[in-house]
Amino acid sequence: MKKNKGIFEKANKNSPVVVYDYSQFKLMYQLAESLKVPKSIFTEEEAADYLRVELQTLKNYAKKKKITWKLIGKDKIYTQKDLDEFLERKSRFHQDF
Repeated sequence: MKKNKGIFEKANKNSPVVVYDYSQFKLMYQLAESLKVPKSIFTEEEAADYLRVELQTLKNYAKKKKITWKLIGKDKIYTQKDLDEFLERKSRFHQDF
C-alpha cells in the first residue's frame, strides 16, 4: 500500500481505504446522527430498552393496562408518544407501577 493524500490504495485499485483522524470522524458521526429520522414505533424489546426496564416488566405493564400498545398481526407495538406519556405519568405520580 502506498499513501496518497489520506487515501491508502490497496492491491485492488477499485477499493481505496480512507483514513480520518478522530476530529474528522467525530464531526462526520455528529452530522450523520443529526440527519437520522427519530424512531417513533417500537417492538416490545425496543420499547423495554427505551424505558430501561426488563422485557417482562414491560409485559406486566401492558397486561395491567398501565401502558398503551397496539397489535399489528401477532406483534405488540408501542409508539414513542405512548411510551413518553407513560414515563410522564410514572414520574408525575412517583408511583411504583
